Amino acid sequence: ILFINFNQDASCISVGLKDGFRVYTTHPFSKTYHNPIGGICCVQMLYCSSLIALVGNGDTPVFSPRKLHMYNTKTNQPICELNFVTAILSVHMNRKRAVVVMETKIHIYEISNLKILHTIDTVPNPKGICALSSVTNSYLAYPGNEPGEVYIFDALSLRNLSVITAHKRSLSYMKFNSDGTLLATASEKGTVIRVFSVPEAKKSFIFRRGAYPATVHCINFSEDSKLLCASSDTGTVHLFKIDESTCVKPENQGLFGSYLPGMFSDMIEPWRSFSTLKIPSVGVASLCCFTRDCEYVVVVAYNGFVYTYKVAEGESKMVSEHYLLSDTGTTSLVAP
Repeated sequence: ILFINFNQDASCISVGLKDGFRVYTTHPFSKTYHNPIGGICCVQMLYCSSLIALVGNGDTPVFSPRKLHMYNTKTNQPICELNFVTAILSVHMNRKRAVVVMETKIHIYEISNLKILHTIDTVPNPKGICALSSVTNSYLAYPGNEPGEVYIFDALSLRNLSVITAHKRSLSYMKFNSDGTLLATASEKGTVIRVFSVPEAKKSFIFRRGAYPATVHCINFSEDSKLLCASSDTGTVHLFKIDESTCVKPENQGLFGSYLPGMFSDMIEPWRSFSTLKIPSVGVASLCCFTRDCEYVVVVAYNGFVYTYKVAEGESKMVSEHYLLSDTGTTSLVAP
């Protein structure tokens, strides 16, 4: 497995393999598309449409890692391609914009005709960290010039909006909620997840993932933005509540922010998870998301396993397990 991702509303899972790519529905889990086209290292869907962005890589890449192919899964034919000087690190799309991230540049396109609209020069971003919000506002978030800094850019009006000082260390992950009003961030330290209102750049929530450093591989909001999940290399997925009881109170910011350094303030203020779940694949990178009804969390690990958990206070229990690379893609084991 070279690549795993959820589509914009987390209803589908796209998987890049050494011998092609596949698409699955998240819940209920089922394989819906398979194309043995060759090595694919990026499969970016546009919701559940037939339009998919592909980037090649692997032992036998069918495409150059410097070439973006827009592909139609209904006709199994390429629509067009874009060539670049350096390797493509990530691709993001909504119904108005396509964003292609390189190590030191971000290219913004009109998705209807793939006309180049704007190019942003960035600091070195070898992981291609970037987030694009929904079509309502099309906010783009990317690492700023200083470690832990986030720049918010309006991809519709093509103008800078705000700068967020999110962390002291370099960023590891960023994610918008479904309507682009909240941005969640994690640093390379991975102990704290912060949520900011956008575009105001106001710190709204602080969550404690853990006391020890970890690599955060994924953060996702529920569709209604009332819950947040985060997965890391510890094998534990943390679930947090986003509501009035967990938001950063102005009076608390004044009390602690005025007298204590940020590191001590975060030790007092962050809310801990209301639920956790342990996946069997410890040390394996994984992605997580909520189902549409928020009753389940789906975790997809890079060893090919897909785990579904029933959300509950304290500890969420596994209810099913699937394997991405099975012949049918639908084999499941119901946990006792």
